[in-house]
Amino acid sequence: MLFSASTQRWTILQKHTTGLSVKADCDTRWEAKVNSVKAVRYQIGKIYDALVGVADTTNDPKSGAEATPLANTTKTFTFLVTLVIWYETLVQVNVTSKILQEKNVQLDVAITILHKTIRFFLEFREKRLKKNTC
Repeated sequence: MLFSASTQRWTILQKHTTGLSVKADCDTRWEAKVNSVKAVRYQIGKIYDALVGVADTTNDPKSGAEATPLANTTKTFTFLVTLVIWYETLVQVNVTSKILQEKNVQLDVAITILHKTIRFFLEFREKRLKKNTC
């Protein structure tokens, strides 16, 4: 990751962001995925500022060359919409995953939560995505 590879860049990130920490994704835990995307989703403006700060102040041309296109991408409509959709998707999947992993989950409860998750995605596609693309 751009910020964690250098203490100077990490300091720039910390100067701009608060509360949530931008972390690497984890392939095995939905909770880690949610937290990674949540940090970006709710601090995107601050992360943009940090990327611009890295591009403007770094002594390493490679870091500046990485930070500038990342900053430009974070302010695109497509990126922002995708970020919001991905976050809402991960939250729903994480809730379902936690319930299904409970030690004493009953089959009827598991079936109900899976049906609710399916219904969430169908309604999300029908109401939110179509409404926002028209």
